[in-house]
Amino acid sequence: MSRTLKILILEDNSGDAGLTLRALRSSGLQFEHRVADNKVDYIVALQTFQPDVILSDHSLPSFTSEEALPIAKDICKTSAFILVTGTVSEEFAVKIIKAGADDYVLKSSLTRLPSAILNAHAKRKAEMENEEHMKKLTAVNKELQTFIYRASHDLRGPLSSMKGLINVARIETEPLQMAKLISLMDSSAEKLDKIVVDLIETLGIRDRSVKREEVDLEAIVTELLASYQAVIKKGNLRISVETEFSTGFFSDGAILKMVLKRVIDNALRFHNYAVPGSYISIRLKTDSDGAFISIADNGTGIKEELQEKVFDMFYRANNESEGSGLGLYLARIGTEKLGGRISLKSIEHIGTTVEITIPS
Repeated sequence: MSRTLKILILEDNSGDAGLTLRALRSSGLQFEHRVADNKVDYIVALQTFQPDVILSDHSLPSFTSEEALPIAKDICKTSAFILVTGTVSEEFAVKIIKAGADDYVLKSSLTRLPSAILNAHAKRKAEMENEEHMKKLTAVNKELQTFIYRASHDLRGPLSSMKGLINVARIETEPLQMAKLISLMDSSAEKLDKIVVDLIETLGIRDRSVKREEVDLEAIVTELLASYQAVIKKGNLRISVETEFSTGFFSDGAILKMVLKRVIDNALRFHNYAVPGSYISIRLKTDSDGAFISIADNGTGIKEELQEKVFDMFYRANNESEGSGLGLYLARIGTEKLGGRISLKSIEHIGTTVEITIPS
């Protein structure tokens, strides 16, 4: 095994528990163990020891394996459960296996116990991995359905607007009115272009291969802020960048740049320019574990009940937003692609802080 197994033995006979341990040790199995001989100790061991495998005798004083099995399934869903008993009828063996036990071994045949443990643990591990894969697949399918519906809906908006403006332009003869129509068409085309760019990036980020390269965080942030200079100057925003680099940082610079662009763009989009002393504060730190990035502002903030949804696909916390609703979603997907975590803390009318942790 690649690691030491944790085995919980539910047995009230110390002699039988000793025989079980001897059989396991003689097989060369690497394990650590706990022994429980009553219901209370059994529940405590499940909660604190978190065993990989449970070896349960069938009958203990005022407690049986039929009671122990559902308790195990409730507290330790990943634990394999093997009945180890002196005698058992074929009918009962079938019954307990149907109830969720992984195997049963007679105390007269303990030489089979190590292989039974390995098989049951491998089976349970595979089942949990399959369950996790199914959860991810379900989530991906749900996102795909949302993506198709919302993409078609968001694309039709500016397209319908442009079509209407074109129809009006066909019968318009006044130059000034024609100029206004062209300006409105240009605005719709620009909005459509932004939506298409976000959709393309959404489709591409999941299939993109992650490159390993040394990343200059400060250079990325400096470049991004330079691209926003007109907006920053217009809003009289105070921008501060604090750095603390103790070691080199290796990741995918292009993906990380996309993540930071989305977060900074969000901070600018929802900033309250009417507040005196408006600011965006960026903190960059690297150490042996990786990089920590914090982007804080004193903008409009987000209601507490909405904060857990801000990283969802197409979610807009502000109904007045003209964005695609993919900005922070792309930031989350990109961060996860790099093996990192992203979180948001916000107080309405006070400001927002986004924290990103990326392993090196």
